[in-house]
Amino acid sequence: MAIISDIRKRGGIIIGLIALALAGFLLMDMTSGNQSLFGGNDFTVGKVAGQKIDWKEFLQTEEILYQGSTADVYSRRAYLWSYFIEKAIIEKEAKTLGLSVSIPELKELQFGSNLSPVISSRFVNQGTGQVDRENLNRIQEQINSNTMEANLRPYWATQEKEIIKDRLQSKLGNMVSKAMYSPKWLAEEDFKENNATFNFKFVLVPYTAIPDAEAEVKDSDIEAYIKENAGQFKQTVATRKIDYIAFNVIPTAADSALIMNELDALIDPFMKAENDTTFVESNLGEMDGTYKKKADLTGDFAESLFGLQNGDVLGPYVEGGFYKITKVLDRQIIPDSVKSRHILLPAANVDEAMAAQMRLDSFKTEIEAGRATFEALAQQFSQDGSAQSGGDLGYVGLNGMVKNFNDMIFYRAKMNELNTVFTEFGVHLVEVTDRKYITREPGISIATISREIAPSDATQNEVYDKAFDLVSKHKTTAQLKEAIKDMPGLILATSEPLKENDYLIAGISPTTEVREIVRWAYSDDREAGDLSGEVYAISNKDAFYNSKYVIAGLNSISPKGLPSAKDKRQELEAIVRNRVKAKLISEKIQGKSAAEVATMYNAVLQPVQEGSFNNTNLGEIGEEPNVVATAIGLGTGKTSKPIRGNAGVFVVTEVTANEVNDMMDDNMFRNSTQSFARRNYVNNFMLKLAEKYDVKDKRYKFF
Repeated sequence: MAIISDIRKRGGIIIGLIALALAGFLLMDMTSGNQSLFGGNDFTVGKVAGQKIDWKEFLQTEEILYQGSTADVYSRRAYLWSYFIEKAIIEKEAKTLGLSVSIPELKELQFGSNLSPVISSRFVNQGTGQVDRENLNRIQEQINSNTMEANLRPYWATQEKEIIKDRLQSKLGNMVSKAMYSPKWLAEEDFKENNATFNFKFVLVPYTAIPDAEAEVKDSDIEAYIKENAGQFKQTVATRKIDYIAFNVIPTAADSALIMNELDALIDPFMKAENDTTFVESNLGEMDGTYKKKADLTGDFAESLFGLQNGDVLGPYVEGGFYKITKVLDRQIIPDSVKSRHILLPAANVDEAMAAQMRLDSFKTEIEAGRATFEALAQQFSQDGSAQSGGDLGYVGLNGMVKNFNDMIFYRAKMNELNTVFTEFGVHLVEVTDRKYITREPGISIATISREIAPSDATQNEVYDKAFDLVSKHKTTAQLKEAIKDMPGLILATSEPLKENDYLIAGISPTTEVREIVRWAYSDDREAGDLSGEVYAISNKDAFYNSKYVIAGLNSISPKGLPSAKDKRQELEAIVRNRVKAKLISEKIQGKSAAEVATMYNAVLQPVQEGSFNNTNLGEIGEEPNVVATAIGLGTGKTSKPIRGNAGVFVVTEVTANEVNDMMDDNMFRNSTQSFARRNYVNNFMLKLAEKYDVKDKRYKFF
């Protein structure tokens, strides 16, 4: 009452605060980049091939396809983005070429003998691993009779778009693939290149012959290397690198002891519990009613558990990062196989399941009263392939059926007793008609209560305070790097180049916080060297605690196009230094024979047998493709100019070519060459096709 009285006294203040909040909300809407009371709405998340990708449609598709899914939100949105981009491009290309998917073709892809990969990957019988034809047939009947559930219709309509896109993409890829042809002369050249071998000798002057101090690496050297390898370094989009420190939150010995003591205190009441199910559920434990053989139990505790009496509790013990206590509830001999029969009525929702249950209850009554037989009812009403044999499923081994059905016939059902069980296929009326006991192996039914060995709030706060203290005292990544020199265990890591829509940093799971770090790095006023003043909490996906705290700063900004020497110096300095050394060495040995070079550097001529385009390895020296390629093109009796290699500068001499046999079967080799080219192109088909289109990507504005 006192609280209500206080609210009444301060009612005017509260109303005023609410009004201010609403005004602020409206002001935010008016000035938002995506919405404006004065300028309409812009919900375009992207644009390609003349099509806009609407944010509302994007979210609606995500909700339809991933309803109830626990998949990472950024991973699934990355898939959806690719889907919308590819769909727009495919539709544009297909329209130009006159390609389409007819209604009969679409039906075949959904229900026929040539199923779409979309269907065959989503509609799988978990028991057999094969396509669930019964479920597909039931859905087809619902579509034909216009009785499909309202909540399934948008899913199926969206899925049809995926199927059409996949089919058109396959047709386009096949058109290109089938058009690729390898003429005989090209096959002959490929055969010669793949089979020609050469013998030669070389001398190596290693890069270590020049001290690093004598090989200064200038920015111009790095820029020259970048331009020479423009295809490798040219960026189609801007990227940024992030410096970060990840503070791992590790449970302390005190945290572990606290958790162990908590479970230890539960042992006595667990042993005395009158209702194990209620006790386990109230303490967040698990029990599934099955009986485990000794081989089914993981860890080193199987022997101990089987040595206990019914009602005894083992623990606390550690397994997989958890403290556990386990109670033995019961034990029995597990049959090797069970023979059963059933009547299956499909059910796609709760209402259908309840109706099926009532109908099966009436069947049970008729059978038990002797007014009907199981066989006759199964033949008339069961909705699966066993109906013709009166519902007989024959003998099956342990775990040969889906879990609920398996657990019923192996552990719970009595012989010749009628039971109902729910599975993903519907509702079953089940009768066990025989059990075989050969090995007579015992099994135990157990219940387990576990607690993850997780850091306490105090431990999390301690790590957070350490991270916050660092980030609050420094403003730049340079200051941070200097500060942690004397702090063992702290490493300032640098991310891979990140694009504006990226959501993953290596070593940190994809989370909302990681995405926020990337968004921070791409703020308009951000400069290289800036340090974020925030501590980002990375929560454990499967528990309720923070597993890491991260502080981050901006390492570098790489604009679209070729990067600068400054941006790439750390990555390329060692490589370019070897190029500088190669130039110095080449100037010293220019015009000299291999023998003279060997004398100058106290080296030896080394032989190579059967070097080829497919064999560029020089033994202990490693891969040297430039050296082998030069030798192949040099010609008999000639000595090469200095060759810049991976290990140093080489001079090649005494080249001899080995004889190449003619192709045994030119058609076979042509087909092989052609098939390789086709596979390679199909694998990169969409990537190459997308290069034609200027994709406008605005995802960063929305998530």
